[in-house]
Amino acid sequence: MWKPYLNVIAAMLPAALNVLDRFHIVKKLNEAVDEVRRQEVKSSPPKATNPSLEIALVS
Repeated sequence: MWKPYLNVIAAMLPAALNVLDRFHIVKKLNEAVDEVRRQEVKSSPPKATNPSLEIALVS
């Protein structure tokens, strides 16, 4: 959940229980996986092309 929102809830209602639903948990997990995927793609060297495919496309 949004950190400022959680901070306000903790300040105003210190005994409140934060309940996260499955949708938001999965959403955050997917965002984290997507971020790691993007970082991996950026940091990996470009793949060499397959020469046999280049020949097939030129012919």
